[in-house]
Formats: sequence, C-alpha cells, structure tokens
Amino acid sequence: MNKMKLLKLVNLLLITSFLVQGATIIVMLFHIKFPHVQVVFKTHVNNGLVLVCLALTHITLNWSWIRTTYLTKASK
Repeated sequence: MNKMKLLKLVNLLLITSFLVQGATIIVMLFHIKFPHVQVVFKTHVNNGLVLVCLALTHITLNWSWIRTTYLTKASK
C-alpha cells in the first residue's frame, strides 16, 4: 500500500474514532440512559487508545510536510 492510500485510510479511521470518542463523552457527560453503561466506558477508554495511535500514525505519515511547513527557518 502506498503512502497516500495509507494516509487516506488513517484519516478515515481517525475521523471515525474522533466521532466515536465524542459520542461516548456526550453519553457520559449528560448521563444519558444507556442499557449497558459499562460498554460505553470501555468503548471510550479503548477508543481513546486507538485515537492516540491513529493520531501518531497520521503525524508520522505527514512528518515531511510538518517539517517543511513549520520546522524550517524562513528564508530572508
């Protein structure tokens, strides 16, 4: 799999994970009645770990752009 296809997959998984994380925090924050509340907590914790791994992968795949854009000295 080439870098661009992998980046597209990681981006899709990253936004999905972000939305799941947001949904679980809303359920927990507003004490929304849910039949299996422990599943929500476990999903939140496990998805948080997945989200961090995906974010690190995203940064790794975009590192050359980050370095070029933000970490090089501006030419005079």
